[in-house]
Amino acid sequence: MVARVVEGRTLYVNTSNAPVRVALAGQKHDTLTGKTYTGSLDLAPYGVALLR
Repeated sequence: MVARVVEGRTLYVNTSNAPVRVALAGQKHDTLTGKTYTGSLDLAPYGVALLR
């Protein structure tokens, strides 16, 4: 799992072949999918999310 902050947004990349759960502070919006997450984000194997 890799996370990097870019211009106020956080890019999450799951670099494994297993799903991962990422703890989040508050509510976040994924600019790639339009989904909103509260408390946690479940990333599929090799999944990505760009949250703001």
